Amino acid sequence: HFGPNIGTTRAQVVTFLWRAAGSPVVNYAMNMSDVKSGEYYTEAVRWALAEGITKGTDAAHFSPNATCTRGQIVSFLYRYSKQNVRVGSNPFTDVKPSDWFYNDVVYANKNGLINGKTPTLYMPADNMTIAEAIKLASCMHQLNKTGSVTLTNGSPNWYDSYVQYAKSNGISWNYSNYNAPVTREEYVHIFYGALPAASYKGINSVTSIPDVTSDSPYYQEILTFYNAGILTGNNKQGKFLP
Repeated sequence: HFGPNIGTTRAQVVTFLWRAAGSPVVNYAMNMSDVKSGEYYTEAVRWALAEGITKGTDAAHFSPNATCTRGQIVSFLYRYSKQNVRVGSNPFTDVKPSDWFYNDVVYANKNGLINGKTPTLYMPADNMTIAEAIKLASCMHQLNKTGSVTLTNGSPNWYDSYVQYAKSNGISWNYSNYNAPVTREEYVHIFYGALPAASYKGINSVTSIPDVTSDSPYYQEILTFYNAGILTGNNKQGKFLP
C-alpha cells in the first residue's frame, strides 16, 4: 500500500531525496542499529549519513519509521541543497544554537522558505501543514523559474499569497483546511507541481500501484514519482507502508 493519508516518515523523506539525486552508491560504514540490510531505505540512509544530510536521532539510531517533523524536514532539505546559511539573527525562542537543526531553520527563515507559527515560535516538533508545503513548493517553483524568491506572506492569512501563486501556476488546488497536516498523497501532489514535468525523468517502468487506484486524483502524479525513482514501495509488490 502507498498509505496516502498517513504522515511521512524519516526513511521516506531521505529516500525521496536519495532517488531525486539519482540513487548514488556510496562506500560508507553505517553504524545505525535500526537500519537493517535490505530495507528499501538502507542505501538512502547510508548516502544521507555519508553526505551529512542526517546524523541520526542519536549516535546509533536513525529512527526510520518515526514521522518526519518540521525541524527534520527543513534540515534534510537545507543539507541536501548544500547552501550556506546567510548571517542573521534568529527570531525563534524555541530554536537554540545547541539544536541540531538551528542553522537549517535560520537559513530557511532568512531565505523566505519558512515562517514560524508565531513571530517568535517555530515549533520544530510539529508536523508540516498543507499551507507550509504549498509555501515551500511555491518558493521552489519561483526560484526555478526566475532565479530568486520574491514571494511574501499575504493577508488575512499568511499563506494566502502562496496559495494564490500555487493556484495561478498549477501547483495545487483548493483545500478546505490549509492548517491540517499534509498527507503523503497531498505532499506528492503539491511538490509535483513545483518543478517542470521534464524534471521527472523516468528510470523505472511501474504501471500500477497496489493501493492507489487509477481513479484517484493523485494517481498520475504518484505514478510519475514512482517511475522517476522519487517514491518507492517497501516490498516487491510496490506497497508503501510506513
